[in-house]
Amino acid sequence: MRFSIESVDPTLAAAIATELVSAGHEPGDDPQIAVIGVAAPTGDTLLDLDQASWNETIAALRATFAALRRAAASMMDAGGGRIVVLVPVHALRPSQACGRAAIAGSFMTTVAQVAAVELAPAGVRVNVVAVGPVDGADPAAAIDGVPIGRLVLPEEIGAACRLLASDAADAVTGAVVPVDGGYAVTKAGGGSPYARTN
Repeated sequence: MRFSIESVDPTLAAAIATELVSAGHEPGDDPQIAVIGVAAPTGDTLLDLDQASWNETIAALRATFAALRRAAASMMDAGGGRIVVLVPVHALRPSQACGRAAIAGSFMTTVAQVAAVELAPAGVRVNVVAVGPVDGADPAAAIDGVPIGRLVLPEEIGAACRLLASDAADAVTGAVVPVDGGYAVTKAGGGSPYARTN
């Protein structure tokens, strides 16, 4: 099957592409598999957030929403497909200075679940992967809140996308799959590693 990857960090995108290619898929137009991310910076508190930064977040959400709609319309015309939406793990458990990430991720999680309900009769499955903290992308201090004792590897996000794009997940839609080493069910030691230190 053909796949596309949109609005995803380049390191994660490469890892996801590697996993999908290893499963026999190939990049291309009119994809049957679409992996769509949402840009959601951390580091600002809601009270410190300026209007320009908030507008940036809204623009990123519009782009992700539009990408999901395009993919869904194409897949409905083709008789089915798989959409995987990547959101920050903060959508499941907000941390201090992760408000924008939590809001953006929660919004796209709800959009994905609405799409899962509406598109299921057309053979389109829509699921969410809650990502992070990821090695090389998130603060090393985040490891204090990860029960497995290390940060998530990009290829582990890719493996989750590969599974959700496979026939093995044909009965899975509307699910939120945390690939976070258990971060969402713990409290980071010493407060939030995403809060600014200055």
